[in-house]
Amino acid sequence: MVYSKTAFYFRSIYLIFGAIGLFLATEITTGSFNKGFFVYYTNLSNLIAFGLMVHIWLLTYQSLKGKQVVFKYPTIRFVITILILVTVIIYNTLLGNLFDPSYWRVRNVIMHLVGPLLVVLDYMLFTKRNTVSWKAIGYSLVLPYAYVVCTLIIGLFTHTYPYFFLDVNEIGYLGVLGWVFMLTIGFIFLSSMLILYNKKNEKYKK
Repeated sequence: MVYSKTAFYFRSIYLIFGAIGLFLATEITTGSFNKGFFVYYTNLSNLIAFGLMVHIWLLTYQSLKGKQVVFKYPTIRFVITILILVTVIIYNTLLGNLFDPSYWRVRNVIMHLVGPLLVVLDYMLFTKRNTVSWKAIGYSLVLPYAYVVCTLIIGLFTHTYPYFFLDVNEIGYLGVLGWVFMLTIGFIFLSSMLILYNKKNEKYKK
């Protein structure tokens, strides 16, 4: 983990954007909390990533103050990085429309583009070499699978689904299973690429 001033400023910028995005996503500005906030993968992945980055920012701050700090959860950081990376890719390839004016709303851009990309860049720029093993690929699937299972269970009672590829009403369980299979392949591919990058990344500075 890099605890330089550059990393500190970079993480501070992310936290500003991340906080704004999450705040807008709650829709508190409309007078009430967004009841569907915890239904969407985007919100959950951004919330989890924000919590991680707060922890890393605090470690960086303490390090710059002269304290000895150690980040003990490189695999968890890897898993969360993949989690948020998928948010960028799925939304911008399957769900979002660059030509739709609503795409460029502040909340949408932060939650689906700027925030996630800053988290991924932080990992790529400020992570120590050889910090994760190939087992992390399997770990990266745990939270997404848990999300799918919870979404399908909730859907049994509400008959509503947040995304078309999980919409049992429209594509059935076999259709959902097909999409989950394809998304699993995507997760495995992205995880493999990030692990390879981590193992070859030698630009590490304390």
